Amino acid sequence: MMKGFTLIEMLVVIIIIGVATGVGIVSISSYVNQARLRQTTQDLILDLRCAVEFAKSGTQTIVIFGTTTPPLEGTYTGTYTITEEERVFQNPLWGEQTEKKRDMRKLHLTPDIPVINPIISFATVTGFASPVTSITLTSKGKSRYVRINKFGRIEEIK
Repeated sequence: MMKGFTLIEMLVVIIIIGVATGVGIVSISSYVNQARLRQTTQDLILDLRCAVEFAKSGTQTIVIFGTTTPPLEGTYTGTYTITEEERVFQNPLWGEQTEKKRDMRKLHLTPDIPVINPIISFATVTGFASPVTSITLTSKGKSRYVRINKFGRIEEIK
């Protein structure tokens, strides 16, 4: 009697391995997307807090959301600029020299501001924000929310 595996047994094992690998890849992909979204949210919060600090030090500071192409329905794909008087600070999502822009092309920032070109300005000395707003960050069906209150406090809404 010969010992070994039949062709059908081998095919069943290969199919089981393929299915397990496919499930693992999907779950890892979802985790990586959530991690990128979480990191981008933290980058945005840090950039906005930096803008508040510039304003409190007496420097006119504004945050401009937008893209180089016209936005669709108030959605601004992964870009914003922080301007401090004459200097412009570009965030990691916009910087040509970083890889985050490539990673986050499908990320959408949606400020809750009812204007064509959303701009948040921070008052000098106080850092108060105008207008009070929340920003939705969305990527592949997942969302995170950042709120800016009138006192310039920036936090993630859980």
